[in-house]
Amino acid sequence: MAATWFLSPNRLATETIAVTAAFTVILLLLVPSLTSPKATIKFSESISPPVTLRITSSLCLAAQVWYKITGYENKLAFMVMPCNVLWTCCFLTSLPVVHPTIRYCIVQCWYSFQILVWVVFAIADTGDLYMPFEIEYFWANHVLLLFIPFYFLLTSKVPAASGGIVDFLKWWLLSCSTTGIFYFAFATPLSILSRLNLNYMLSPPPVPPPGVSLTENFRIESMALMAVGFFISRLITVGVDLMKNLVVGKTKKA
Repeated sequence: MAATWFLSPNRLATETIAVTAAFTVILLLLVPSLTSPKATIKFSESISPPVTLRITSSLCLAAQVWYKITGYENKLAFMVMPCNVLWTCCFLTSLPVVHPTIRYCIVQCWYSFQILVWVVFAIADTGDLYMPFEIEYFWANHVLLLFIPFYFLLTSKVPAASGGIVDFLKWWLLSCSTTGIFYFAFATPLSILSRLNLNYMLSPPPVPPPGVSLTENFRIESMALMAVGFFISRLITVGVDLMKNLVVGKTKKA
């Protein structure tokens, strides 16, 4: 995970500026649909999770921070890794001071982000986990992350299938743009400062996933693969939501 200069500084800077600018434009185009009167009515209902989930997210986030602070130098920077970011998002949904619109958007994006948790079970790297019970905690917190979005989905607090194809594309683009901005504009400079290859933003993984090459294009290819993964994840979530609505509808008729 030590950072290496796989890309030239010029290529790194050009990609970071260009990708951040492109995703910022997409984000600004999406904002009106998230702040319209119609959207405000939708978001007016609080979606705070139950007390058990609030406590769980607080404890998991605290444990994650503790492992990072007491680990090797600059290990705290790994809080920008996807699953750690998801715990932060879960914690934010439990804070009363966070506006319902933001909480709603976080959960909608999580329906796309789920695939980031799924792939951990296929390509997990626990090589730098050496503290007491750190490996056990690693797997426990990822198992918990599998179930959290389905709480919001199956309780109908945040439906995934409402709004049709327009809503589907809107939330998918919001997921892609926020992730792209976060990792290119924030995680990349942090990688350079911490000298750690955070989320493979400076060097490709030793064994790249399908569609990602060991060339200077690896970050662009990874971004495209991420967008495809988010699309698939949201499509599966919408399918589950539609099946749930069908079962609930038949139960009510019966």
